[in-house]
Amino acid sequence: MNPSRSDLLLASTSGCQKPCTHTDYGIYTLPDFLYEPLSNASDFLVYWNTMDVIHSSEDLLYDTSSIVAAVGGSLGLFLGFSCYDLAKRGISMALGQ
Repeated sequence: MNPSRSDLLLASTSGCQKPCTHTDYGIYTLPDFLYEPLSNASDFLVYWNTMDVIHSSEDLLYDTSSIVAAVGGSLGLFLGFSCYDLAKRGISMALGQ
């Protein structure tokens, strides 16, 4: 399959590889008889080619076991610091320092 012209243009101008999805936007002018332009004003008209709706969903990053493991790891770390501090103070008191 040959790359399209827009894919080649995207790769040559940005240096990036082709994305998974790509949306092309274009500028089209309408003849004056389709609408009546106002003087000293700007018109911005938006039209859709299709009425397709894209539905996206999100998945959980952490499940219950991952949360329990993360909390347990943090508690173990702080318990280790506490035990180290108690041992250090105990040795200091035993040596009379």
